[in-house]
Amino acid sequence: MNLPIEFAEAVQRQGVRFKVQGVLGDRERVYTLGTAPRELSALFELYCQPLIVDIADRLGLRIADAPRAVYPSFTLMKNEADRAKVAIDIKTTFRRPELTFPLGPYTSLSRSGAQGTRYPLDQYAEHWVIVFVYNRDDDIAWFVQERYKLGDTASAPEPDSPRLPAPTRR
Repeated sequence: MNLPIEFAEAVQRQGVRFKVQGVLGDRERVYTLGTAPRELSALFELYCQPLIVDIADRLGLRIADAPRAVYPSFTLMKNEADRAKVAIDIKTTFRRPELTFPLGPYTSLSRSGAQGTRYPLDQYAEHWVIVFVYNRDDDIAWFVQERYKLGDTASAPEPDSPRLPAPTRR
């Protein structure tokens, strides 16, 4: 699967703009979120869910999501017995001069076994991460990368614009 292409196409098909202003409350009052990573991470997972469903539908796959702190955020598969499942995890980080973020449960899981995973690790053929990078100016960039290319602590590429251009087909 070429998830960078699939995700970029799903974003375009659905016209998604990754922009978070805050939470709308009573009387149309907007409560800003600032740079609270846990809350923003949850929001980006909500943004991604219909996009991942779109990708699964187009590829004839099923989707399984996982509770927080369980790897991965989403699993794509033909069925429960599929031994070529695709793991998709969502990561969020605030833009800093040195742009890094922890990979969370995956790093310790890959060293210590399958505790805390949606399915046993040996049932996954691919591991992808969708990364959102934000700053206080509401600029949000994203990129999709194979997990193994990120290492224990990942450095995100600097985008040319708030939203990264769609990757080119290989």
